Amino acid sequence: MARHANATNAWIGLAQTDRAYVLTVRDDGGGVSEEDLRKPMSHGVRGMRERAQHFGGNLSVSSTSEGTTVVVTIPKQNA
Repeated sequence: MARHANATNAWIGLAQTDRAYVLTVRDDGGGVSEEDLRKPMSHGVRGMRERAQHFGGNLSVSSTSEGTTVVVTIPKQNA
């Protein structure tokens, strides 16, 4: 995170609901633009999204100039 986002702190949370596991990663870096997230060569975000989809889940990224939050939701198999 420090290399790409100029972040000094990162927070990681892992929770579960009745139907899914939810991983949240947040940093206090400079953020990333929507344009950069959509670039075809953004292999990091694309790779994370593909991995989540492989397990029937999804990935969302939100970003401001005060940091970035990535949320991965993976459904429980028997939910």
